[in-house]
Amino acid sequence: MKHVFIVNPVSGKGKTKKIVPLIHAYFASHPGEYEILETPAHGSAIEFTSRYHAEDDVVVYSVGGDGTAFEVLNGLNEGVRMAVIPGGTGNDFFRMAGAQGKDMAKVLADTIEGRDVHVDHGLINGKRVINTSSMGFDAQINNTATRIGKKLPIPSTLVYLVSVFITLSELRAYNLTLELPDGTHKFRAVLIVINNGRWYGGGFQPTPMADIQDGHFDICVIDECNWLTVLRLLPKYMTGKHINEKQAHFFKAERFVLKSEGDVDIAFDGEPMRGDRFDFEMVKGGLFLRVPQSSTLDGNYPNEN
Repeated sequence: MKHVFIVNPVSGKGKTKKIVPLIHAYFASHPGEYEILETPAHGSAIEFTSRYHAEDDVVVYSVGGDGTAFEVLNGLNEGVRMAVIPGGTGNDFFRMAGAQGKDMAKVLADTIEGRDVHVDHGLINGKRVINTSSMGFDAQINNTATRIGKKLPIPSTLVYLVSVFITLSELRAYNLTLELPDGTHKFRAVLIVINNGRWYGGGFQPTPMADIQDGHFDICVIDECNWLTVLRLLPKYMTGKHINEKQAHFFKAERFVLKSEGDVDIAFDGEPMRGDRFDFEMVKGGLFLRVPQSSTLDGNYPNEN
């Protein structure tokens, strides 16, 4: 088996550069075939990953944040295993593995020596999505967080929170239509989040009931409200305790269409897209994922018992 590590050298303010020596150290004491590829530019991880096929007996490791994982996912050929080594700002998808530990050397070793499971991934207008999509206030926050996270000398856990306060001055609402299997729903909303996983933004929980092994997207819509209400909701939104708020609406769907009045920006796994129609489809068990042995994910999914 070959282990290919695709490293984004700028993820997590250089956090990944500290992981590279750990990879070399592991294979110095555990002989095996491995390769480290550093991404020179945006999109490089897609091209690197696409070089490998199922017959190569390879695991492709995304070493970076959710944006790097998005690129690796979109380069994967059928039957190729993927793994995530958390080296970014938020690392929200990795949380869904249910593995414990902050010692990066141990996380690395446990993943290399781990087990293979199947988890869901989404499609939005044909592009693969590993964790989250959002539009409105949240997409603005994401863009701000990406910008300031690279410039300001503040802890990564504070980047998203600081971005919220910066973006409050630009609060606006959008006319949205959700075409779900059970009917059409119209909203004037400041925010919509469509998640595969439970967390995003470095630990925020807009969809606390989400599961990457249930075959569905979890959708959270927040109605139009003023900035004072946003500030009141924020602590609950951070911890997933906003589910009973009147401004919050929740849905589950395997596939659906999101429409807006006029072109809007949507962010998926940190990547931008602009348009007025977005078609979502969940690929049940579509991602072959290497996880630590301690992971709580179901090794039999999606097979029925």
